[in-house]
Amino acid sequence: MEKLKIIFVFILFFCSFGVFAQNLTEAECFFDTDPGVGNGTSISFTANDTVNFVFDVSITGLSEGFHSLFVRFKDDENSWSLYEGRRFYIQPEIETQAPATLVAMEYFIGNDPGLGNGTSLSVSQDDTINTQFDIVSTGINTGTYKLSIRVKDADGIWSITEADTFKIVDCDFPGQPNMPNGVSQLCVNSDNSEYITNYLADTITYDWHIIPVEAGTISGTDTIGTIDWEEDFTGIARIFVNADNGCLTGPTSDTLEVIVYPLPIVDAFPDTSICQGETVELVATGGTGYLWSTDETNDTIAVSPEETTVYSVTVTDNGCSNSADVTVNVNPVYLTQEAETTCEGDSVLWYGKYYSIAGTYYNNYETVSGCDSIYQLYLMVKSLPVASFTFTSNELEATFTNASVNASSYLWDFGDSNTETAENLVYTYASSGEYSVVLTAYNDYCGEATDTQSVSITTGIGFIEFGNLVKIYPNPTTGKLYIEIENPGNNDLFIRIINVKGQVIYTKNIITKPIEEIDLGNYAKGIYFIQVRSDKYYKTEKLIIE
Repeated sequence: MEKLKIIFVFILFFCSFGVFAQNLTEAECFFDTDPGVGNGTSISFTANDTVNFVFDVSITGLSEGFHSLFVRFKDDENSWSLYEGRRFYIQPEIETQAPATLVAMEYFIGNDPGLGNGTSLSVSQDDTINTQFDIVSTGINTGTYKLSIRVKDADGIWSITEADTFKIVDCDFPGQPNMPNGVSQLCVNSDNSEYITNYLADTITYDWHIIPVEAGTISGTDTIGTIDWEEDFTGIARIFVNADNGCLTGPTSDTLEVIVYPLPIVDAFPDTSICQGETVELVATGGTGYLWSTDETNDTIAVSPEETTVYSVTVTDNGCSNSADVTVNVNPVYLTQEAETTCEGDSVLWYGKYYSIAGTYYNNYETVSGCDSIYQLYLMVKSLPVASFTFTSNELEATFTNASVNASSYLWDFGDSNTETAENLVYTYASSGEYSVVLTAYNDYCGEATDTQSVSITTGIGFIEFGNLVKIYPNPTTGKLYIEIENPGNNDLFIRIINVKGQVIYTKNIITKPIEEIDLGNYAKGIYFIQVRSDKYYKTEKLIIE
């Protein structure tokens, strides 16, 4: 990128009766045509009442030939200076020559007296001059003036004149305020703070300052300045104040240093789990003072909570406080109660063992947190449904009596493709015959059971219940069972025993005799049903094997 190097020198003058010049705060440049104040290309420099700097400006995009570069400045009263310009020529592929040595410098105030007729300044000969000097303003009336300066090189060629304005005023400097008084140590993210200085006669306003600017903003035009601290700023902030009488700004006060401390970095530990009744030691770090939620003031405390507890600690350092929490989870030593339900004949696997009898069982165990506890199992055993029924018939009509136990609903299948759901009922067949009647008894928890019986339907002949003509004993029995029949005659008898699942486990056809003995010693203990039936009579009875 092609660049043009420009040298500008701006100088502040003093005199015995007071010279006033504002700080230069902004600068801009432009080529050929003025784009309007504030619309030029900004030039970066350090604000001061005197500036001496070199800057580069790009000439990319400018055509060959003559051009003008103009520069102007703005002071801290937002007043822009007149622009100063310099002509230059753009020639492609021109060979760069070494800068000439500057051998002389002169200045003048107001009108140009002509080259070499200004007030001469002593300089060291070099291709760049960086100097600062005083100019006596004796004999100059109050008012605003333009100061111009130029240099001459070893070839006797004078530079274009550079100029700046200054003011000469006839007034006294305000006094120096006292050093601001206020808090000198505070914590990060504090509320606004106020600082005060003394009152000075003939002072119109007070100009408050804070550095660095990153510390916050300070406001106020009287003896009180208020700081709005920047969030998260820590470090040293310097506060000072000037008095202004409307004509001049007086010397700055001594600087007050304010230390903004960070909050202490607090750590509280350990977050842990204990068993009920145990004690744990909690530790806090990060400061010089400690206050726990237990009102203890050591950095280490011992606690034994009965339940899970969050402890907080406030830690103080340099007058600043921060807090942290630590959680102690308490795992109780307790009785864990469980309830299981199963059906007769089934079992529940609980901690490696099978249980099938109703009752309460215990097992010691260690929780995942290492606490000793007890498991309690309450086992409920539901009875299986037992389907059973008796019947009598009269002509085509059969009366079915439900003898099922542990059942809540029923389904009758009469063997002729018809079904019913009543508990007891009278059913009329369409014709005589041998029908396989199935009663299904349902249990809400333990499933279902069935009882199947052959029902003979004949016209003119019906089944009659044996009643007391048949006695079955002993019941309950431990093995031997006797069936005693009064006036047996020569009828054939059919005997069958059914378990609670509706399964037929024993059948026998016998020629009627007064007492029939049945050995049930090899059958499991439990509840059964025994049915005795002849061609005309029947009897069903609940049987218990112990």
